Amino acid sequence: MNFSALPQVVNLSLYQGDDFMLRIAVNDPDGSPTDLFGATVMAHIRISPGAPLIGEFDITMQDNVIFLHLSNKVSVNLAGRLVYDAEVTLDSGWVRTLVAGTIDMTPDVSR
Repeated sequence: MNFSALPQVVNLSLYQGDDFMLRIAVNDPDGSPTDLFGATVMAHIRISPGAPLIGEFDITMQDNVIFLHLSNKVSVNLAGRLVYDAEVTLDSGWVRTLVAGTIDMTPDVSR
């Protein structure tokens, strides 16, 4: 038997200077929507795990859905291959990293 509690790997290929939105539906193990009332979410971007923070996603939540918005004001300053993850802390104190992966930024031509 194998069991994995790792986050869902979601690798992103993005264009520098553009806005991007990632929608994450959060469900309990039985498939019912997770109650996100009182939850906090953070989604950081770094050159590598443990490196200084170089950007973060803006977070909004609606029902059991978390929206990660990478604004153009942040993405314009990102370059190369980066790493990110998104972690939710529920009101109960339960912590779970939902998604993690790389971000490959394609350089912007028009800026």
